[in-house]
Amino acid sequence: MTPETSGWKDFWLTAESPLAPGETMVLPTEKHPHVAAEAIINGMTAGLAIPKKVDKWWGYELHYRNDEMYCMKWLHFEHGGATSMHFHVGKHETLLVVSGILTVETVYNKESKFRRLGPGCALVITPGFVHRLIAAEGP
Repeated sequence: MTPETSGWKDFWLTAESPLAPGETMVLPTEKHPHVAAEAIINGMTAGLAIPKKVDKWWGYELHYRNDEMYCMKWLHFEHGGATSMHFHVGKHETLLVVSGILTVETVYNKESKFRRLGPGCALVITPGFVHRLIAAEGP
């Protein structure tokens, strides 16, 4: 998919902005091949994101935005798949369960804790939050 065929080019209506003008019509780059931005404001891109597929041993991810500060991606787990236990140094991400049951494992007071999330449940993961995602139930 290219920016021309994705529909992002005509996404925003033409309007006068009360903000200082930013750089506009940003095309995907080698660093962020999946981001096509309408504008860059305060160093951050705004606009539609073109997903980039990344295969994993537990399934795959569609990266809509994945940089040092923020992550928005679609995770598709094969039945029984799981990520490794990990944390993000400076990245904030939000998980939304679309279907099935996602079990989130974390460590609190040197003990593993588990939380089961069903469709429609969201979990905010802040920098430093140790977690592992497990898809032991559902599609």
